[in-house]
Amino acid sequence: IATPYFQADMLTPPPDSANKLLEILGSEKIDYLLFGGTCANPDYTDKVNQTAVKLARMLVELSAEGKVRLIWSEKGYNLFRVIPPVHSMRSSDR
Repeated sequence: IATPYFQADMLTPPPDSANKLLEILGSEKIDYLLFGGTCANPDYTDKVNQTAVKLARMLVELSAEGKVRLIWSEKGYNLFRVIPPVHSMRSSDR
């Protein structure tokens, strides 16, 4: 499970597009991404918030394209499953 705030090196600097985000998740072999609001984060800053909004928009775009799927959401936290491309899926993933 990837957590952008605890594994910041993976997304620093933030990707410039949703497809680049997906590429990073794939290259890091990430199956799930836990993403949540930053207001409760003790390290909250406007810059962190701007990055979170950017990543949230990318996740919405990838979700609309069927490349990630929201599988859980509660109290401002969201768990996304990264949907592997069909050509790279094991038969047990289909």
